[in-house]
Amino acid sequence: MKIAVVGPSPVPFTIGGAENLIWGLCNTINQKTPHQAELIKLPSKELDFWSLIENYYAFYNLDLNHFDLVISTKYPSWMVRHRNSICYMVHTLRGLYDTYHFMKMPDNVEKGNEKIDKILNYMDSNSNPNSLDEFFSMLFDLKDNSFDVPAEYFAFPAPFIRKIIHYMDRFGLSQQGVRKICAISETVKRRKEYYPPNADVEVVYPPSTLTEYTSGEYQYVFMISRLDAPKRIDMLIEAMKYVKSNVRLLIAGTGPQEAQLKKLAADDKRIEFLGYVNDEDVEKYYSNSLVIPYFPYDEDYGLITIEAMLHKKPVITTVDAGGPTEFVINKETGFVTKFDPKAIAEKIDYFANNPSEAKRMGINGYNKVKKMTWDNMVCELLSNIDDLPLRYVNSVQHINKKRKKITVTSTFPIYPPQGGGQVRTYQLYKNLSKKYDIDIISLTNEDQKRFNNMIANGLRENRIPKSGSHQRLEYEMEKKVGFVVSDIANLELISESASYCNELQNSIKNSEVIILSHPYLFNEAKKYIKDDQIIIYEAQDVEYLIKKEMLPKNETTKKLLQKLYSVEKECCEVSRFIMTCSEKDKKDLSELYNISLDKIIVVPNGVDCKATTFTSMEQRIENKKVLGLANEKIGLFMGSWHKPNLEAAEEIIKIAYKCPDVKFLLMGSQCAYFEKKKLPSNVGLLGVVGEETKSRIFSVVDFALNPMLSGSGTNLKMFDYISAGIPVITTEFGSRGIDSKDAIILAEINEMHITINNLDIHTLSKMVCKSRQYVESNFDWSKISSDLIIKLSEIIS
Repeated sequence: MKIAVVGPSPVPFTIGGAENLIWGLCNTINQKTPHQAELIKLPSKELDFWSLIENYYAFYNLDLNHFDLVISTKYPSWMVRHRNSICYMVHTLRGLYDTYHFMKMPDNVEKGNEKIDKILNYMDSNSNPNSLDEFFSMLFDLKDNSFDVPAEYFAFPAPFIRKIIHYMDRFGLSQQGVRKICAISETVKRRKEYYPPNADVEVVYPPSTLTEYTSGEYQYVFMISRLDAPKRIDMLIEAMKYVKSNVRLLIAGTGPQEAQLKKLAADDKRIEFLGYVNDEDVEKYYSNSLVIPYFPYDEDYGLITIEAMLHKKPVITTVDAGGPTEFVINKETGFVTKFDPKAIAEKIDYFANNPSEAKRMGINGYNKVKKMTWDNMVCELLSNIDDLPLRYVNSVQHINKKRKKITVTSTFPIYPPQGGGQVRTYQLYKNLSKKYDIDIISLTNEDQKRFNNMIANGLRENRIPKSGSHQRLEYEMEKKVGFVVSDIANLELISESASYCNELQNSIKNSEVIILSHPYLFNEAKKYIKDDQIIIYEAQDVEYLIKKEMLPKNETTKKLLQKLYSVEKECCEVSRFIMTCSEKDKKDLSELYNISLDKIIVVPNGVDCKATTFTSMEQRIENKKVLGLANEKIGLFMGSWHKPNLEAAEEIIKIAYKCPDVKFLLMGSQCAYFEKKKLPSNVGLLGVVGEETKSRIFSVVDFALNPMLSGSGTNLKMFDYISAGIPVITTEFGSRGIDSKDAIILAEINEMHITINNLDIHTLSKMVCKSRQYVESNFDWSKISSDLIIKLSEIIS
């Protein structure tokens, strides 16, 4: 699509949160989506009554019909008339809305003047106009003939301009072309008078424009803000009078209250004003801060809160701060306290005396906001725009033909993808969504939030938490089994989660194809599947065999396995075709359930080669030198908390004792299993890391290990390693699915330590280049998905 991102350009010009949001939004659309965006800004004055009217009129007359979609942001940009638009609400003119009461002015306009009454009567009798042409004509006629109208009517702020602005905002946000309204925070969403009655408002949190989120020492209290009265920095300086600790307060920023605040802080040598600070230095100040205090009054959003948490720093805010309270959870990510200097001082002292608590809460805050990226924001904003006349299909074509829909079942969340199953599901169906509209109806734990958004163009994840009774019964089943049963338990318990069942039914109702990713939700899905709908079974593993191997042997397990055998067999029998990850799984399924091999196709695991940075061995060696690791030999194993992965990690720990000069890194959720276990000094736990950190690690390790001894399917991590240029040492079992043995180093488990000790890093350059070429040709997700699309096209008319 051709998209116009529209906003005001303040006069006099200043750069604030709205400006950064609009720039970032436009840039992300252009860089990270197939769409093209143009930034449209009009000079916007707010000097007086008439400059406001002219401001609204300019946006009302802005012709953007050469764009497919308009995204309006801050007032009065939603006045643009367009057939397809999204309002991304930053805020209205707050002085005429939620802060108007501070002016101690009346709400109603006093009648009695003929010209004013005419306009008031027009607004009252035309509550939902199709056009404001006549209304603007009346306003400009009033301007030209205002000689007998009392001046108080044209005051700003005042009741008359307030009523006019509310009327025009209501028109702008109620236009027929407005496809959806989003707000930047729950706080903005709760301001009901901003929106037309019964408006369905979504919250899409914007990210920070900062790019480096390091966490260093915990040294001082840091505040960055415009030095202006609404930010209430004077209260922070007052609070410092009661702070007993010898902790510094650094205040960055400039503004109209600067001189006043410096005078207020003059007697406290702990307080330092930094003035204007560039982004690079802001990152450093955040990185080494102890805590970030931030308590403006009823803030729309409070990006400072997000930035603090991205740097793993806790936040002190107040109960009346608005947006920050959506993220600051008392005693978990910081403190929410009353707006009182002694109460604030008490919390500052607490962190000064308990830096370990600052670190704990900072990490909690980071986990809360780490998914708030520009990519995710744009994905949510552009999701679910129904009935657009032009739907983007590929790089050269727009069509308006309705696309076929596919429903995919999943027992676990998909986005953002981290574990192997999540990555496969996301990548496979993201690529399929180039041709089909796809709903993934996924299940998550009771304590997780509901999520229903586009996670790629044409790909929606509708994630529903389990009900309380479902979760409780699952825990009881786990006690009986003696092992995690979150997926297999659904054979008996999914009906306890009525919300999931309802969403699954609604999705299936409008789909041509239902893909069962794993068999555990089939009994529920088949209640809603009609005879003319196509069923496909995606066997990411041979579930019966893998569960039989993993689960402890007892009576409860025996009953569950019997049900699983029956359900997986039925999935195979009723499916139009079956997808497996490897030839071995294809053979095992065929033999286990007496299914023809012709009915089973191999859709292997893969990797997004374009998104994976290849690092040559030469560059890898240079990267290590920069980090002071030139003399280290470093091996990596990544995996989720999954029994085959835990077994492999146990083998690595044994190997580590035999390779004392090698450093071994474990990465992924598997690390939680080993946190309290005694490990060799040369084994480190990285835990779950983000994509950026993962890429950095991939660019310095010397080799990857894959000592797999059990499991089903193929190891997705193998393709990640190879695509990144990392030499892989693996067992024969771990190499299943890879035909070219030249792309890997095979070793028996009991001889793997010998291979590692003898590994000559400098001789591996040619091997890793050939390995990457092999993966690009055979295991790139785009190729895998293209083959599957051809297969689907044969059965979907």
